[in-house]
Amino acid sequence: KQLDNEFASSTPESVVTLNDYVLVTLAASYKLTDNLEIYGRVENLVDQNYEEVFSYRSPGLGAFAGLRVKLGD
Repeated sequence: KQLDNEFASSTPESVVTLNDYVLVTLAASYKLTDNLEIYGRVENLVDQNYEEVFSYRSPGLGAFAGLRVKLGD
């Protein structure tokens, strides 16, 4: 469980218990040649709705990909 403090001038300070959550991240890479590699990552694979800070939703599913080139040797 995670606790968070809420600070607002219009309300007294209170401690809020945030809901539990599980995040699933998947990452992989594949070497095409000795000097070339592709990679990717998916964060929050199941698109979990969660809060790390009270009243601020965190990002949903995110996907990232890239190409890594090794120069030299």
